[in-house]
Amino acid sequence: MLRFMLVVCTGFLVGAINGMAGGASLISYPVMLALGLHPINAAVTNSLGVSSANFFAIRSSPHTARKLFRTYGALIALSVAGSIIGAILLLSLPPHVFEKIVPFLLLAATSTLLLPNKPRPGRRNEVVAAVGISASGLYCGYFGPGQGV
Repeated sequence: MLRFMLVVCTGFLVGAINGMAGGASLISYPVMLALGLHPINAAVTNSLGVSSANFFAIRSSPHTARKLFRTYGALIALSVAGSIIGAILLLSLPPHVFEKIVPFLLLAATSTLLLPNKPRPGRRNEVVAAVGISASGLYCGYFGPGQGV
């Protein structure tokens, strides 16, 4: 019963945080590990659980979603492709690789806070954005928690 209450409370907390700001996977993933889930199973469960919010956000404002798809369609496609590649890597590589690399993935995600957030106009920025979006998709498909950082 205690485990059930922990899951329910974590679910509500994660939902509230993701509804306001995002990034709550950094809470739900460790809780799943503490409950005994294998790290890969916890990552997949976590990603599937928080992904539904994206679909509801698109559904809640279809006009805005269409506009965003028209404006950022190429970047969305790159992100989806990166996510698919990340998911394939997650399911193909040996589990010990995942367990060893996760701390470094979180460090890399956190270190992106040091990057400047004001893009400079020009072709170089478009290439950097495309590479960054692809890498972000790959990260999200492979691991997920911390991707919102």
